[in-house]
Amino acid sequence: MDNDGLYRVAVVQVPPVLLDREASLARAVAKVDEAADAGAKLVAFPEAFVPGYPEWVWRLRPGTDFAETSEIWRRFLPQTVDLEQDQLAVLRATARRRSVTITVGINERDGSFSRATVYNTFVIIGPDGEILLRHRKLVPTNPERMVCCGNVMRASDIPADLPLRADLYPDADEWVNPGDSVIVAPGGKIVAGPLHEAEGILYAECDPDVASATHRTLDIAGHYSRPDVFHLTIDRSPRRQVETEAG
Repeated sequence: MDNDGLYRVAVVQVPPVLLDREASLARAVAKVDEAADAGAKLVAFPEAFVPGYPEWVWRLRPGTDFAETSEIWRRFLPQTVDLEQDQLAVLRATARRRSVTITVGINERDGSFSRATVYNTFVIIGPDGEILLRHRKLVPTNPERMVCCGNVMRASDIPADLPLRADLYPDADEWVNPGDSVIVAPGGKIVAGPLHEAEGILYAECDPDVASATHRTLDIAGHYSRPDVFHLTIDRSPRRQVETEAG
């Protein structure tokens, strides 16, 4: 926060290195440093950034393309992120070193049970390097259920030997992420972007007081809520595949 009470935020629009967790994280570290040098205190990366969005689910068919899908999955799974193994350690260290908050989308691997389940996960890393939030997408969309992932991030650096590369992406323009990243103020005004068919970082100065004032028109957790009529229960307790009862 500067002397005017404003926070500088950064939205990063660059492709990851598809199917390469460490290279994608190295690219993220470089962009965090670049954004921090420019004064950003919050640096946001796209959905499924590490190790890239599984675009092949929209191109390959579950039946006839089973062999190709299996080969890609064999390469994809070891490159996903196991938070229990601290595989975001380098990004956490960067957040701590630069005193910034980082948000990043990852393909998260279940590290406790099947070791074969992948979640589309959103992670917030605080300026102390600790993970503040891990949110797993509840409902993957249509063929995304083949890998349990989401549907926003499309840009990637595809390895040359990826199966069916020419068939999956026959048009060279498809290698450029349309992106259209934007930063939108609470009133709906676009204050940065859109960044279209290009790599880069968007910056904006955010005033927390503006957000508080905007809640006057729609404060869903305050005076616009009606707990006497509607009741929402969120169960945050973990669910395990096997439970042992005492007795």
